[in-house]
Amino acid sequence: MKLREILLWQPGVLAQAWIFLSTMTLVLGVGYLHKLTGLAYEFHVFFILPVLLAAWFVGARSGYALALLAGAVWFIADRMLEGEQADALSLLFNTGMRLAIFMFGAWLMAALRRILARVLRWRGAWRRATIRWRNCRCRSINPC
Repeated sequence: MKLREILLWQPGVLAQAWIFLSTMTLVLGVGYLHKLTGLAYEFHVFFILPVLLAAWFVGARSGYALALLAGAVWFIADRMLEGEQADALSLLFNTGMRLAIFMFGAWLMAALRRILARVLRWRGAWRRATIRWRNCRCRSINPC
């Protein structure tokens, strides 16, 4: 499969469920890795990739749900790592900012997917109309 075919793939209901469960598992796994590695490493990319995949292939609602899950998992991991030493306000602020980034990413991917689908439909309609116009024009100029 080429990259173009993968990006344009419209999964069915069963495939959407599989993608959602897989990305949810990825988010939980990244949260576990974050807990194991500690606060020295940033995990933004690893948390947002499953959110973006779910939003692209399954839809905006799934992306939003995964964004909430990623924000909650990251908050819990940070809370466990920092313990009672953590300032609650800074932890809540950071979680809010991460959640905003995740939600925006999910919205953006779903919007791009909708726009791409609309453009492809228009392009197909344009091609069909052009072919009909050429066939009609050719027959009127040079009848068989």
